[in-house]
Amino acid sequence: MRRVLILTQNEETVIGYRRLFMQFGLSDFKSCNNVAIARRFVSEQEFDLCIINAPLVDEFGDNFASEISFDSLCQVILVVKEDKLEETRSRVEDAGVLAISKPFTKDVMWNVFKIALASYNKIVRLKNSNKELKLAIEDIKRTDRAKYCLIEFEKLTEEEAHKYIERTAMNRRINKRIVVDEILKKYIKQ
Repeated sequence: MRRVLILTQNEETVIGYRRLFMQFGLSDFKSCNNVAIARRFVSEQEFDLCIINAPLVDEFGDNFASEISFDSLCQVILVVKEDKLEETRSRVEDAGVLAISKPFTKDVMWNVFKIALASYNKIVRLKNSNKELKLAIEDIKRTDRAKYCLIEFEKLTEEEAHKYIERTAMNRRINKRIVVDEILKKYIKQ
């Protein structure tokens, strides 16, 4: 977790959050007091953590909290007055937003931050795993297409085509992907 976006009406609150989160090892901060500017920031770069001290200048902040949580890997902590906590929590919890009441102690924020960090790390691992699975599926599809080309044009059986790809990769000491790409290039007009 590196980049932090802080939304709050009060500049002193920004300074307080920066001090607090620097103790947690974070140092790359952007801040603003309204959702319109925050949307521009989010469109320009990715943030790992977003702290929203509600209400903001142009809206309460719960809709933006849900939106950024759904649309990115960013973990969102929404800070609201105690009398608004349960109502706000019910609106944002399905989006994965962590809502806490103010004022809060450093220990409370530390615990919420650790929960956000654990969630962030898990989501990143799942995203990377998903990416690896997509690549593996794409490799299987490309290999099947290459086998089909060998079956159609070289009159090999599926087993012979499979062995041909593996044997060629092993004999030439190259990755199977390279052999598959060569076969596809040879038989399929790009």
